[in-house]
Amino acid sequence: NGNCTMAQTKFTVPPSGAHLYMEFIGEDLLFYGNFDTPTFQFDTLTLINKGQSDYFITLCDSNINVKWIKHFGSTGNEFKGELAVDNSGNIYAPIHFSDSLKIDSLVFISVASTNILLLKIFSNGTFLNAKQISATGPIYSICSFTNLNNEFYIGGSFNGQTNFGGNITYTSGLPYDFYIAKFDSTFFLIGSDNFNNAMANDLTFDSFGGIICVGSFMNQVSFGSNNFASYGGWDFFVA
Repeated sequence: NGNCTMAQTKFTVPPSGAHLYMEFIGEDLLFYGNFDTPTFQFDTLTLINKGQSDYFITLCDSNINVKWIKHFGSTGNEFKGELAVDNSGNIYAPIHFSDSLKIDSLVFISVASTNILLLKIFSNGTFLNAKQISATGPIYSICSFTNLNNEFYIGGSFNGQTNFGGNITYTSGLPYDFYIAKFDSTFFLIGSDNFNNAMANDLTFDSFGGIICVGSFMNQVSFGSNNFASYGGWDFFVA
């Protein structure tokens, strides 16, 4: 009926110092984002910035009590990609990073100015799997989701050349290409594709398992046999 049932202050940080997002896992609340201030306080926990911008994920119960929190940082920049949650409550977290990044005993080394690290985290906060995606130029994860079979889709934009784990290396147009990649629950690549001169804004799927994507493009772009020419600048597309 629109009546507020609860309001709490859980964050102590200057308004311009953090970017915060939220998803639901059942009745629990999953907060994630990045902060570029020296410290970031979430409830009674204080995170210390390790470099320029650090990334965090925290799961809270329905009363916003912290169950666990994960903090990722290095001397460079770490910032969020859109999270996805599968039917079992497992979390798929794309993290952008520009330096070396350590996850438990694994160290991932930056190849270009921006790289993507895909993390799979159990709902209890333990790490399950990780996969690095890099390009010769910057690469960004804009959107992601899991389907009913717990297969993970990621969409975004890249510049230069990239490979998602298969036999195909993609080369972008200018300034960026729009890509879609599909992985199983262990991050084994099932399929991928790219579309020249386009950038992704969002992905979802319909009741038949088809992918719906929206974004923008410059000059010309092709989706299968459909060819489009922009009217001068960036045009909007739905496919």
